[in-house]
Amino acid sequence: MVYDLRNYTEETLWGPYMGDGVASVDWEKLEAVMLVLGHNVENFRNSIGEQMLPRGLVWKEGWRGASPYSYRSVDIAGVDSDDDDEEEENDEEGGVMGRGQQEEKREKKGDVEDPYNITGTWMRVVCFLDFHDLFAYNFTSPTMPPGTPRPALQTTEAIRLITMELRVTHSEPPGPDDGQSHPIVYFEGVSRSLHSAWDANANSNIRGNVRITKEGEVRWQSISVYNGEERWRSEGIQVGGIQSARGVLGHWFDKDHDIHGPAGPTAFYKVSDQIKKRAPASEDDDEEDGSNVWQVELEQELNDEDEQEVQAFIGQLAQSIGLPLAHGHGHGLEGSGANANAGSGVGEGEN
Repeated sequence: MVYDLRNYTEETLWGPYMGDGVASVDWEKLEAVMLVLGHNVENFRNSIGEQMLPRGLVWKEGWRGASPYSYRSVDIAGVDSDDDDEEEENDEEGGVMGRGQQEEKREKKGDVEDPYNITGTWMRVVCFLDFHDLFAYNFTSPTMPPGTPRPALQTTEAIRLITMELRVTHSEPPGPDDGQSHPIVYFEGVSRSLHSAWDANANSNIRGNVRITKEGEVRWQSISVYNGEERWRSEGIQVGGIQSARGVLGHWFDKDHDIHGPAGPTAFYKVSDQIKKRAPASEDDDEEDGSNVWQVELEQELNDEDEQEVQAFIGQLAQSIGLPLAHGHGHGLEGSGANANAGSGVGEGEN
């Protein structure tokens, strides 16, 4: 479903939406995204061990975090924070703040209204097919009538785990095609690959916005920028509503909306309101240039002799991004070895 390019159209805005042009959510598409990502993450977990996965990546409880304001920040050591993050959940007398008080305090951070609580560190997962497999699946089989599912896709997908560090930049009133309850808030930041540091497609600058749809859903749009040029876009919906812990499910695709792809599923969720301090590797390094981040190469297949070295590498990554990763068996870091059959059926107007 998520790799059928017939459903990446102008009418669906290339996202997990109905074909009405106004971003009405297609929940069947979001379910397909969840199934495909969940299947790949499970295979990845079996490959490297659950204790080496970031917190919150494996969804063990179906509805956990799928409600408004269910997100809770995790403290990150050595943060770059201009506000009193450690006291955010407490009032002046040391008591726990109510949800309304938390919302008010978060929205007042900085000079920009941030009702979506964007600023902070996020974890992202992206899956994709080899382009030859994607092209063959969509364009080498006989033409199929609209609404007819393609055969189940039997191939291997790749998986990437990415950290995003985002800051709000400005906001504006909602437009006529948006929900009117909240403003449109814009953000920018950087994204860095967690386990494929040499992958230029995972390390980039990023910018985007968050708004409310006419249906009242939280819509995220983002653009990945490499060396000043846009390359990938994404469209997603925050499952559970504003500031939900479950995060955003959606699609990524080519910036020019190429009908030949590439495209695929993605999800991201917030880890912390804080952003890790980073020291440049040299005076010439630009912190905003993702190409200078973690230039360490690993082989796809690792033998037993490499285990300790890989565990040390993962530990360094965990310390670098401030995530609670524990040591485990370090292998299979390149891809998930996942079967793409999950969620591969296609219905009319689905992705």
